[in-house]
Formats: sequence, C-alpha cells, structure tokens
Amino acid sequence: MYLAGLFCTLVFFCLFIEIYVINNCIVKIGKRGVILMSGFINISGYFNVLQSLINSFSKHSQYLTEILNEYHSVIHSSNKTIEGEGKEETFVRDITLLNSNFSLAWNIEKWPEVNEGVKTKVKTVPTKSIYGLLHPETIALIDKQKALNLPGDVVNNPVLVVPWPYSETKELLIDGHHRVFRKNIKNKLKTSVYFLNEEQSINMMVSQLYQNLYRVTVSILRLSQYFNGQVNECNIYRFDKSDPSKVYKQDFKL
Repeated sequence: MYLAGLFCTLVFFCLFIEIYVINNCIVKIGKRGVILMSGFINISGYFNVLQSLINSFSKHSQYLTEILNEYHSVIHSSNKTIEGEGKEETFVRDITLLNSNFSLAWNIEKWPEVNEGVKTKVKTVPTKSIYGLLHPETIALIDKQKALNLPGDVVNNPVLVVPWPYSETKELLIDGHHRVFRKNIKNKLKTSVYFLNEEQSINMMVSQLYQNLYRVTVSILRLSQYFNGQVNECNIYRFDKSDPSKVYKQDFKL
C-alpha cells in the first residue's frame, strides 16, 4: 500500500521521469535529455534506487520525497549553456551509477582561475599510482606517438586529479593522460600532481548543469549507501528553495 501512496506523492515527477514498480521492490527513475549548445545529450539516464532505500520510504517518505523533488527542480532550472564551447580544452567522463549512464565534463583551462587564492600545493607521487587511475578505454584512446613526442618541459607539468566516488579508485585523472602514459612507458618513477578537492572539481565543470548533476548524483549515491547499511551517516547536497543557486551541505542521519 505504501508503494502506491509513494507513487501518488511523486506525480510531480511525471514531466521528468517514468516510474516503474517491479516485484514491489525496485523503482526505476526514467531518462530525459537536455538540449545543449552542442545538441542532444542524456543527462540522467535510468536511475535505480536501491531496495533498501525504497523500504525506508514507509517511515521517511515525506522527507525523502521532498529531497527528490528538490533535486528534480534543480536539474531543470540549471543553466545549460556551455560558455565558449569548442574553444576550451575539456575532459569528458562517462559514468555508470546504479545502472544509470550519464556524463560529466570539466573545462581544464579553468584550473588557474579555480586555484587562484587557494594555491593548492603540488605533490610528488609514484607514477604507477596515477597510471592506475587510467581506465583501459582511456588508454586505448591515447595518441601514443603524441605522448612519446611531448617536450620535456610539458611532460613535467603537474597533472590534475579529482575526487571520484563512482569508482573503487575514488579518484579520477582529468588532465595529463599523455604525460602519465609517457612517464609510465619511460619508467619515470615520480609524477607531479594537483589533488583537487570536491568543490574545486565542481567549479571546473563546464556548466551549472554539470555541476548540479554531480551534486545530485553523488547525493543519491551517498543516500543509497546509507540506506544499504554501508555507512552510518552521509553528507548530501541541498539547494535553497528561494534561490537554487545557493548550495549547502547537510549531514544526513535518521
């Protein structure tokens, strides 16, 4: 019965999602595309909300529905414009979260601006540890000849690594793939790295849409881990109702 009631409370979602109840335990939140300057891209795909999360709706349906509605509203109100598209160096990473497929993108040229005033320190780490962050598909796409012909001063420039909660490595290399590939081939033992924090990573993304897509999906991931018993509490992103551009973090524990 409570699943039927939950369905009614989520009617607001109907412009955004399709809801399916399978064996009374799995809810799939449907997909919608957004038109960007570059054309049609899929920003959400199919989200699977874990069974443990759904089971908890019987006690906490009103609160969790409020959060999901808030996330729905934020994604649709986000600025979808990519400034200077095609003129900046970007890195795009496809991800699968809870059987959902979507992409996030960073403007690498924003790093000096993002780092201004913060002055993140460069760290020197074993090259093997950074090479281990490269996905096999990424390695296959690297221009091997270009990597081997990089000038020495370029090879030694620090690479950029961001937090990446969607994978077991928990980190993602967003800039410096050719440098790391060359150093690994040449058996160079050390690599200089800027390890960005989460806010720096978000600020480097190519548009407000991508920034909020990260905030929403990482919050859904953390909530799923919480209700699945993987963590005792979690930290999620929330958005001001009167001004969705104002973002804050909330410790979540029931």
